[in-house]
Amino acid sequence: MAVHVSNHLAAWGEPTIATKAIWKQAESDLQIPLAPGKSDPVVWEHAVRVVGLALQMLTLPDLAGQRIDRNALVAAALYHDAAWAFQARKQQIARAEVLTRPASDAHRELSATLLEQAASRLLPEATVRTAVRAVREAGRRTTQLAEACVLAEADNLDEIGPQAVWLTVRRYTSEARGIDAVLDAWRRQREYRYWEARLRECFRYDVTRRLARQRLEVVERMMSDLARAHHLEDVAEFLAGADTNRHPAKQPSA
Repeated sequence: MAVHVSNHLAAWGEPTIATKAIWKQAESDLQIPLAPGKSDPVVWEHAVRVVGLALQMLTLPDLAGQRIDRNALVAAALYHDAAWAFQARKQQIARAEVLTRPASDAHRELSATLLEQAASRLLPEATVRTAVRAVREAGRRTTQLAEACVLAEADNLDEIGPQAVWLTVRRYTSEARGIDAVLDAWRRQREYRYWEARLRECFRYDVTRRLARQRLEVVERMMSDLARAHHLEDVAEFLAGADTNRHPAKQPSA
């Protein structure tokens, strides 16, 4: 496991004695093999972030008094998108498609099955049942399972922010589309108020909705800076300012 990942896990109190084995198994299952000795970590990195988000959410006032199986939550967060890695390994989808579409019921069912297969010999039976159910129900707004609610909240939050832009860049690069295409896609999302709808509909808790809005503001600044640099607007502004400093306006004589 990479050092920076280990450092993150330590900050979250993971892995514990109970979850060490499932972490090791997930790191293997979620990597997409490439050339010998190389692999694509995109699903693994996403899973690690979702685990971290989910564990940090356990301190939210909205979850006070909720009985949550922490180990089940960790396992569910690790494997909730395992179907992407599985399908990419089988070459059923292109690597560039991974994590670029909303999860379907079939996707969740496959991920739940992969989790059950991996965890059945590593975690207690009751924990596995809860984790599998959390993966299956994470997409249901009406679910009453606390682990599913936290998983959905964490997953939705990871889909907003600079780290999520990376997935768009991956896909567009594979399709030989450039910066203009990325900026056009962002402009269309803003025109159709896509992100406003996501903020309104995808979050149960006010704290996570506010954090998502904060992340969205970071992306807005990032895309604005990208557009300015791509269109050389920053250079024009800089040179205009430099020219003004070299040739200050003459003061009118008394």
